[in-house]
Amino acid sequence: MTSPRAVCVGEGLVVMVAEPGPLEDSDHFVRGAGGAEANVARVLARLGVDTSWASRVGDDGFGRYLRSDLVEAGVDTSAVLVDPTRSTGLYVKERGAGTAHPYDLGPGESRMAYFRSGSAASALCADDVDWIAGRLAPADLVHVSGITLALSDSARAAVARIGILGTTVSFDLNHRPTLWTSGVEAARVLGEQVRRSDIVLMGADEAEVVFGTGDPAALRALFPEPRRLVIKN
Repeated sequence: MTSPRAVCVGEGLVVMVAEPGPLEDSDHFVRGAGGAEANVARVLARLGVDTSWASRVGDDGFGRYLRSDLVEAGVDTSAVLVDPTRSTGLYVKERGAGTAHPYDLGPGESRMAYFRSGSAASALCADDVDWIAGRLAPADLVHVSGITLALSDSARAAVARIGILGTTVSFDLNHRPTLWTSGVEAARVLGEQVRRSDIVLMGADEAEVVFGTGDPAALRALFPEPRRLVIKN
């Protein structure tokens, strides 16, 4: 088997994009595929990088859709587990039409409603990473994001083990405040992952929220461990 150059580990989601207007009046939705690590895998493949996506999906049509969508994008999905009891997660994107309806959003505005609690991806665990390692040859790069860390305790244990999948660990902070019970917990868990990663990417704005500063020099002083620390504006 040819070794993939990159392995992206994390949640995949189906997105249902509603027609503009209040959600209660939307009769038509356009289906798409999402998930932070799955999106990175898709782009890496587009850039010509041999890439695998490793995750859990439900034994349902949405799970099959996510896998086929990534395969069509050139991503290897042989290390995706199919969970027989949990469903594939999804989210609904509501779009504003700017009407006078009290629950409508302004033109061009949007908001998301996530349905991921108890999903197949939230059940990722350390044993899954061992299984993935048995399916894939070692990679040059393993990528994960803070969203996966926030899904569950077992997913955090999985992320702590991803280093066995490759030589370099890439981590995108990708802070989602609503997924954490407190800012203190987020800072502790995300900070631990920053310190055990080789390449770290974070937005200055989200770093300000999580770590109290968005200044690149201050963040580098706080986190000397990563080989590369990329602060995005």
